[in-house]
Amino acid sequence: MAARVYAAYGLGALSISSTPQLDSLEYLNWARDIAEHGWSWPVYPEHAPGYPYFAGAILALSGGSLMAIRLAQAILGSITCVLTARVAARTLGPRAYVPTGLLMALYGPLLYIDTAILAEPLFLLLLVAALNLAIDAGAHVRRWLSCGLLLGAAAIVRPTALAVAAAFLVTLLLRSRRTDRVRLAGALLLGVALLAAPVVIANWRISDRKSTRLNSSHVALSRMP
Repeated sequence: MAARVYAAYGLGALSISSTPQLDSLEYLNWARDIAEHGWSWPVYPEHAPGYPYFAGAILALSGGSLMAIRLAQAILGSITCVLTARVAARTLGPRAYVPTGLLMALYGPLLYIDTAILAEPLFLLLLVAALNLAIDAGAHVRRWLSCGLLLGAAAIVRPTALAVAAAFLVTLLLRSRRTDRVRLAGALLLGVALLAAPVVIANWRISDRKSTRLNSSHVALSRMP
């Protein structure tokens, strides 16, 4: 946490950070619109909505402070370090806990990413939390449902999380008992769908509404003398 707070203040003072560009600027513009109006959904969004709504909530609570976003992400990144160390200890052995945690905590590029206006800190936290939960989920339906919810949340931050969900599903089907496969896989898929499906539906409805308006405009123009 100390390393990330230091990076947040140090990197936040640089011009490349104080004047976001490219993806950071797109995220920030959407987040500011959310902070101002409470609801914002582009007709054709360039990014998934999870991170803009996360950043928008922080902007609304902090009065528009970019540093508040960086510090919030520093907290998320610190939790990710601990969870990654925990995954390593449970899969590689207890001795892996401290080295893994330190590598994550002090890895330079990750320090930058965790304090930049980008979706990766939130995305990584959700993925690692899902992995941490899946390791000893066993035949517990509720744990696999929770794992699916985490992956669904990750998918609305970055849709590439659906590939990870597919990998979880394949592993679950291959390693679980035949009597448990259907209900455990169903729990995982249900968790993903509960969070991902509303976003898909919202995109479809808003895009379809826009397409209808455009078609109506074209018809009206074609009828003009």
